Amino acid sequence: MKHAIDIQRIYGHAGDDEHVHFLVDRLWPRGIKKDSLSLDGWLKDVAPSNELRDWFRVSDSARPFPSAEYFDA
Repeated sequence: MKHAIDIQRIYGHAGDDEHVHFLVDRLWPRGIKKDSLSLDGWLKDVAPSNELRDWFRVSDSARPFPSAEYFDA
């Protein structure tokens, strides 16, 4: 049996009963009612931090990836 992970935007979500659906984001998407989605879970804790999201939004090649902040144990 082969397993796959498909990534979809929540605004184009077409829920079905054959798959498991998780939302991976720290904030609930605007304009979406919680009871209108057939989600199996909301994984807030594994979503990128706000600082990392900001870094990707404004990053350029001159700025190094903040690996020390996100990958140190």
